[in-house]
Amino acid sequence: MAHHHGFSLGLPDNLVFTHELLDILEDKISRLCCLFCEKLFRDRMVLKEHMRKKKHKQLNPKNTQYDKFYVINYMGLGQDWQTVQTTLEAEDDRQDRDLLEDTDNETDNDENSKDWGDWREEGEEEGEKAVCLFCTMPLTLQRLLDHMKVRTHLSLGTFSVGNIFSAGNII
Repeated sequence: MAHHHGFSLGLPDNLVFTHELLDILEDKISRLCCLFCEKLFRDRMVLKEHMRKKKHKQLNPKNTQYDKFYVINYMGLGQDWQTVQTTLEAEDDRQDRDLLEDTDNETDNDENSKDWGDWREEGEEEGEKAVCLFCTMPLTLQRLLDHMKVRTHLSLGTFSVGNIFSAGNII
């Protein structure tokens, strides 16, 4: 239904009693009833156009008739799906806050407080790297300008060294 008609019932893993649900939907469509707003229409084309224009390509979440077909309604006994959803979202938010608090409250021991600012790969030079357009050799900007001058006999040194994008646009 989602692929051919753009009508979404949700993920198949979240549905139960699917044959019964499809029978109800088939009955409503055969009576020319919109599945979202429950309005009746005079013919199939008018119904189809209404559902397309009004974006009624889903079931109305406020219609409790469909609750028994969704797994979420069986997760919290005596609760409707909206209450269960709110509870699950609140639990996720609490876990996110706890995770943030844990990272903020880390103790300053050797493992947790390492400063990686001065860490470099072996042989890595200071400064940002750029790649030669002809041989794809990664070099610092100043070395790249010198390399390009030797390789192409083109002096790019007249451009500001800090603005590689301007030099790239001219090349």
